[in-house]
Amino acid sequence: MKLYIMVNQQPLKGYVNIDVSKHPIDLGNLDQVCEDAECTEIVLNDILRFIPYSQIPTVVQHLSKKLRHKGKITFIFSDLNNIIRKYNKATIHEQDLNNLMFGNVGRSCFSYTYLLAIIKAVKIDVKSVDIGDNQVIVIAERP
Repeated sequence: MKLYIMVNQQPLKGYVNIDVSKHPIDLGNLDQVCEDAECTEIVLNDILRFIPYSQIPTVVQHLSKKLRHKGKITFIFSDLNNIIRKYNKATIHEQDLNNLMFGNVGRSCFSYTYLLAIIKAVKIDVKSVDIGDNQVIVIAERP
């Protein structure tokens, strides 16, 4: 199974698409969506910011169990360090800062180093980190 979880994004062909704005789910318990070790790929697009900061490690741990061995997980999210750096350099305004960090209903914004530490702690191998202007894409694979 290929799973794509997003908020107001275009669905991906070949994936089970879940738009949490239309179908709220508990990312800490995807048992109603898929079995353990069922997913060959999981893509989270702009989802982690809706999870309270303290719950992100638990959610990543749970998601890692849903992956098959050699299954990949992709995290697409706004990076707190880049956003704050731009704000401090006055290249973005306060309203833009809040929109990038929280959108309309978001709860979390964090640095990619925080997520990397969680991924390593749950023993998923980081395969690539692409640091963009305001967004980071981390791809990891279950050994």
